[in-house]
Amino acid sequence: YERYFTAIPYEQAQGRTFEDAIIIVDEAQRIIVDEMETFITRLGKNSLLVVCGDINQIKYSSPEKRIKNGLIFARMIYHDWEGCANIHLTDNMRHEAADIANRNYEKVLAEIGDLKF
Repeated sequence: YERYFTAIPYEQAQGRTFEDAIIIVDEAQRIIVDEMETFITRLGKNSLLVVCGDINQIKYSSPEKRIKNGLIFARMIYHDWEGCANIHLTDNMRHEAADIANRNYEKVLAEIGDLKF
């Protein structure tokens, strides 16, 4: 397993070049532009970058991460490059309760903000 797969933290990606590799950045909605830029610029020959994330989950991040979001940055960088594909999944793979929470999140926050104590 370790001969073929390596998991490294972001800090260890800095200064490296990944050749003949598939780099998977998971939970990319949680990283900022500077971190995404590190992965984008580490690609070497015969490499593939797969960026996974859910733009709908950005609202749960800190204000700084919403403003400088790495997933949105990557989409904007490569939006018109034919070597890039965006795949949008529409089905919720979680429990129905999670889907209801996601649909009502903003509405409930607004209602809570309107409460007078």
